[in-house]
Formats: sequence, C-alpha cells, structure tokens
Amino acid sequence: MAIKLVELLLVMPGWLTLWIAIFADMGATLLVTLNSLRLLKIKE
Repeated sequence: MAIKLVELLLVMPGWLTLWIAIFADMGATLLVTLNSLRLLKIKE
C-alpha cells in the first residue's frame, strides 16, 4: 500500500510518468504474489 501512495504522490506533480507508475505497480504486485507463494511450500 505504501508503494501505491508514493507512486500517487510522484505522479500528481508530474515527476513520475503514468507508464512508470504502472510498471512499478505491476512489480509490487509480483513481489506480493511471489512472497505469498512461499506459504504454499510443503515442509517435509
């Protein structure tokens, strides 16, 4: 959530383009997804 807030604050004054904000959001989503996949590991 903090990443999205930072993106929003940087897009508004024009310091960050919309495309870079989209890629940053996709990257954050991938990080969260990959981190949650660690919960599915079966310990033997």
